[in-house]
Amino acid sequence: DLEVIAGPLDFLGVNYYRRHTVTAETRSEPGADELPGSLGAWSVLPSGVEATAMAWPIEPQGLADLLIELHRDYGPARIVVTENGAAFADEPASDGVVHDERRIAFLRDHIAAVRAALVAGVPLAGYFVWSLLDNFEWAE
Repeated sequence: DLEVIAGPLDFLGVNYYRRHTVTAETRSEPGADELPGSLGAWSVLPSGVEATAMAWPIEPQGLADLLIELHRDYGPARIVVTENGAAFADEPASDGVVHDERRIAFLRDHIAAVRAALVAGVPLAGYFVWSLLDNFEWAE
């Protein structure tokens, strides 16, 4: 088994939702999460940063930075963003249509970040958007 798993990866898959800003101070504001196994490290929402409905910071540059760092530090032959997206509290307008400007902006900006990583030389082989189908397992 070790010989087989020691071979090169076909691709490295990456799920990206947010960059973590971390503090050692116990926090209770929206978006503050104690990181599992962190011995007291807390992920916090940086001031002035827009957030999703889950209080996750929206920082597309974090995706570009991650892809560039993975390429530089590990050199995989190909990288695939296997999941990227956001949840927003979207309600239908008076015309019955959900005008989804925040999600459109989120995806536009993250796809631009992916393009920046490509221009920087990252061997990106794919990008998959997190969709409503990804959450059917959470349905009640």
